Amino acid sequence: MFLELEDLLTNFSHPNPSIMDIKLGSRTFLESEVKNSKPRPDLYEKLIAVDPSACTEEEHERKAVTKLTYMLFREKQSSSNSLGFRVEGVKIGENGVYRPENQLTVNFKCLKTEQGICDVFRRFFKGNNSLLQECVTRLEFIRNTLEQSEFFSSHEVIGSSLLFIHDDKHAGIWMIDFAKTFYVENDKLTHRSSWVMGNREDGVLTGVDNIISAFQKSFIP
Repeated sequence: MFLELEDLLTNFSHPNPSIMDIKLGSRTFLESEVKNSKPRPDLYEKLIAVDPSACTEEEHERKAVTKLTYMLFREKQSSSNSLGFRVEGVKIGENGVYRPENQLTVNFKCLKTEQGICDVFRRFFKGNNSLLQECVTRLEFIRNTLEQSEFFSSHEVIGSSLLFIHDDKHAGIWMIDFAKTFYVENDKLTHRSSWVMGNREDGVLTGVDNIISAFQKSFIP
């Protein structure tokens, strides 16, 4: 076994290219993280600080929610639950410089509509259709590779991201972050089926499908 490292910025002309991180999956937490069904007051306080109406009458009475309730609520706040991915963050470079006035003022934790996501993609790539097409081609390659991978079909992949980098002339995409990748015995995962406790489905391919769709809808006529 060996670890190979790669400098992802090697092929980019500017030292500070534009970077976007997209978290994959309709479930971004491990089943083991939410098996404890004991209600927690701290998670209740976090939840009602965002949306008091999200709690049931019983939860309001005991002033506590389970970690599963809290994690599912958090997934529904973004596009993770509905689209199988969410934009984690964006940093836009211009001529190799990060200028504050060029950065996106978006609450990514609550970005959930396809229209809003497409707008972020257009602004990230500055309306450059050739870069968008380069990304679609790369995303389709990534999807095809994952669909044919025996390793992928037998492992749940939680919390992994797609890292997008471009310098106005060239774009690249890499799949990163595999700390929560675990072997699943017996059953093969589809990575598209709905998750229920115990089936280990993560929705990663659902996310890739919907990212490709959003990119295709982001082209400027």
